[in-house]
Amino acid sequence: MSFLQLLRKPEPKKKLGICVPDHARMAREKAQAAIVSTPNGFLVSGLFAVHDSIMVQGEMVEGTAKAGIEIDCGGKNMTVTDVFVDNRPSNKIEKGDRGALFIKASSLPLVKAGDILEF
Repeated sequence: MSFLQLLRKPEPKKKLGICVPDHARMAREKAQAAIVSTPNGFLVSGLFAVHDSIMVQGEMVEGTAKAGIEIDCGGKNMTVTDVFVDNRPSNKIEKGDRGALFIKASSLPLVKAGDILEF
């Protein structure tokens, strides 16, 4: 190595972007397309049986929801009995809020985490 090469400043390293696999990118685009096409949408993150109701946890991605509305759960129309936002009872859940919808049902509807409930 010569003396002049030692005096040169090293070139700054290039920043690499985030690498997202194709299957993950396509799934995200599909979910975003579904969100845009629905007037009201609730993205499900969990489903639990609580006494005589079903608790559907998730995030409101579009529109608002309140007690008394009907939701299409796996092909069945079911009525929301209670709404919780951040583990507290609430009158309604709005876009961007994380919370839970309580649905009066005798059996679990055919809904899984990642599904979007439309109403």
